[in-house]
Amino acid sequence: MDKIENNSFEAINLFVIYICFQDGEVSKEEAGEIALDSSILKHFYFECYGEVCDLDLEETSIQMQAFLLEKFNSFNEKLSDDEISYFDSLISDFRLRDIALMAAKLSASKDGFHKLEESKWKFWLDHWVS
Repeated sequence: MDKIENNSFEAINLFVIYICFQDGEVSKEEAGEIALDSSILKHFYFECYGEVCDLDLEETSIQMQAFLLEKFNSFNEKLSDDEISYFDSLISDFRLRDIALMAAKLSASKDGFHKLEESKWKFWLDHWVS
């Protein structure tokens, strides 16, 4: 997977996949919600950057899951320093953080908000919004 540009559509998508992937899989329900949210995010991307971002979301999701497994090894309730510094720098714009948090919660809760998904999401809510 190529380097993900900070504060980009792909950065937000990666964060959403990251939250949804905490229980070990991105379910069909979660993937469907990501695709639904993606329309909103694509529109936002177009408004900000003046270009259309057209990704194959299924393929992108698979690549992002592999990237997350390689980068962070395993997921547990306690965040690693690498996770915190990576996502802090990847999404530094406050408006995009809000969008990422909203999209992640909507997507992750589609198949039930697993305790690890909820734990990570709450961490980022407190960390970014406080």
